[in-house]
Amino acid sequence: MDVLKLGCKFKGQTLVGPQSESLDRSSSSRRAVEVGCSEDEKVDLDPLARQLSEAAKRADERNASMDRKALAALAERVLEKVSGRSFAFAKPVHDTFIPETDDPQLLARARQATDFLNGQGENPFSRLPRDDLSMIVYDEGGGFTMNERNAAWRELNKRDCEWTMQIGKKISAELQAAGQSKSVQEVLGYYRSLPLIEQAQMPGNIEADLVDRLPANETEMPEFLTSLMNIIAGDWATKNSSSVGAMDNGNESEKQGDKK
Repeated sequence: MDVLKLGCKFKGQTLVGPQSESLDRSSSSRRAVEVGCSEDEKVDLDPLARQLSEAAKRADERNASMDRKALAALAERVLEKVSGRSFAFAKPVHDTFIPETDDPQLLARARQATDFLNGQGENPFSRLPRDDLSMIVYDEGGGFTMNERNAAWRELNKRDCEWTMQIGKKISAELQAAGQSKSVQEVLGYYRSLPLIEQAQMPGNIEADLVDRLPANETEMPEFLTSLMNIIAGDWATKNSSSVGAMDNGNESEKQGDKK
């Protein structure tokens, strides 16, 4: 039963769950924009905070105008462009792209993302909260370069996979100790914490399935919990390896072309 296609589906630091990321200054600043600031105060915000505020508004508009099916279709197109074969094919173009801006912070961050994707330096988004990472990945407003969006996708993947492995181990330990698990509530909370565009990529009945297996009902469901754990690990492994593999193949082709 496809109940836990969460966790490592989207693929840092080791996290306890989706809400345990530390907030950085840009996230705090973005919330200040959302609750209302004067124009002078907005000017003082760093560029990333402004970009995230604008992306949040576009996400709200998108969520208000699209149903679950439309969001799922959009997510599929975005992920192909940001992390799939389309991204791998266009990587040489993405690597040479320079944002049309004079802002030194934006230019430096774009370079850092490109360097990171080519094995040099750290991910510029490694400290962002999960929701901000998701906004960057799925934002189609043009404020972030494709390499920045891919870097955000990779960090999102990393954290979700870490959470997935952790919850899988927790479920396994509970099953071995007592023949049952009380962790479905944690999984349900994880699902409900996801942005709508990510929820839309899950099976439509996933929330109802999880609710049905809350503590009152899950004591007789060890097989369900075991399959839940397998789905968590297996889904990411397939999706992530295909996307990263596509990029690796693209890099290898580029290297062979350079040798000729």
